Amino acid sequence: MEFNSSLPTDSKNMIAPVKLYSMTYTPDICDETLAPIIFIPGFYSTNRTFAGVRYIISRRTKRRIFVIELRNHGMSEYSDDFSLSHCIADFENFMETSNISRAVLAGHSMGGKLALAMALKHPDKVEKVIVEDVNVVFTELTIEGYSKNLLLMKFLNHKFKELPSDVSESEAQRQLVPHVLKFWPKATQNYSKLKSNSKIPFRVPLYTNASGKVAWEFNGDVVIGTPLDKLNIDLSLNPIYTGDTLLLAGEVSFTGTHKEMDAFYKHFPNLTCEVIPNVFHTYHVECPELYIKLVSKFIGEEKFEFHESGAPL
Repeated sequence: MEFNSSLPTDSKNMIAPVKLYSMTYTPDICDETLAPIIFIPGFYSTNRTFAGVRYIISRRTKRRIFVIELRNHGMSEYSDDFSLSHCIADFENFMETSNISRAVLAGHSMGGKLALAMALKHPDKVEKVIVEDVNVVFTELTIEGYSKNLLLMKFLNHKFKELPSDVSESEAQRQLVPHVLKFWPKATQNYSKLKSNSKIPFRVPLYTNASGKVAWEFNGDVVIGTPLDKLNIDLSLNPIYTGDTLLLAGEVSFTGTHKEMDAFYKHFPNLTCEVIPNVFHTYHVECPELYIKLVSKFIGEEKFEFHESGAPL
């Protein structure tokens, strides 16, 4: 992908943002006076991770939604650079070029960290924040979890390269997902529960490209191995976001988010935390109905108009 040199540059950090891919959905009944919702996927994820929840939340809140993809992910531009600072510059540019003056941010994992960073840096641009399984600061517990996950991704990359070049996406998923479950045995309970319905609570980030070959959905050479110190939120000026913030945490998460809340409450004093039993990492995938209910209510669910049949419009 070519770099767009016409984009503005973050003069403080000398970061030239890349163009982010985004998809938009406007519900049939949309209140244009309400700020839109921007969903932000996490590491190794694309816009389709929110496919099971985004449209319903849009209709229930009567708000337009945008779903973006981080740099080096999906159809966003690829770059040799990746850090939280780069993601912030990209997101600032996305809001500006999309004429979004204020939004509700809903981020998962790394996408949640970006949402938190944006709220602290630009509180006037963020109406509310919803984040899943993310930490404000890295502690010994979270470093251990993230480091282990990095080892997993390197292992999966090795196993993926051993698969036949003509392997189908479904077959690649079938062969790689069990390795994830062995690496993270706490996820097995949810997997077993959903397996009878031929579903899994997460998917390995692969897709079938235009050439018919299965490939990673992200720039593996750059994203895998990004040092954790490049993902730190700048807290040097003790920033505080006083807007409403919702943290959704999995009880068996590898990040241990719900066990280290001091930094959250310090920088996000109007925080509501929901810890859900047996959820591993992707709250919106493992518990989509509950995610839709909690998020819609938190954002401000509008009253439905009904057909004569009694079904909501």
